[in-house]
Amino acid sequence: MGGALGGGLLVNVIFGSAALTANVSGGTVVQPGHTYLQAGVAEAVGTALLLFTIMALAVDARAPTGWAGLIIGLVVACEIRVIGPISNGLVNPARTFGPYAATTIFGGHTPWQEFWLYWVGPVIGAVVAAAAYVFVAQPRPSTPPPGRTPEAE
Repeated sequence: MGGALGGGLLVNVIFGSAALTANVSGGTVVQPGHTYLQAGVAEAVGTALLLFTIMALAVDARAPTGWAGLIIGLVVACEIRVIGPISNGLVNPARTFGPYAATTIFGGHTPWQEFWLYWVGPVIGAVVAAAAYVFVAQPRPSTPPPGRTPEAE
């Protein structure tokens, strides 16, 4: 949250008053023609896909090494392209908070009434992804390498 606020403040310091009107200092808004429900569901789906990918490639011990960064980056890029036109596709509550707070500090108009959906959507998406991953992938607890015991660590 602090890093996001710092980034939002820097956007305003660098770009001045133009940043306040440029999509809430680089923040998120529900795009015209879309409802809060559509934006919330888009954020939930985007978060679920991202978290599922992270769990499969960066957390699961069975994942092939060396691919996590590339694939996670591609998932983020695709997610932004698909849900960006609906909700700006941030799937990160802190990424919404920073620009909103910075815009408020510098006196701009901030759509705080939309803030809740940038928390609710990602939280629901994360819970669904975690449950789905456990159900589908059935990860096993990692075991220590031969010759090492958990007590020794």
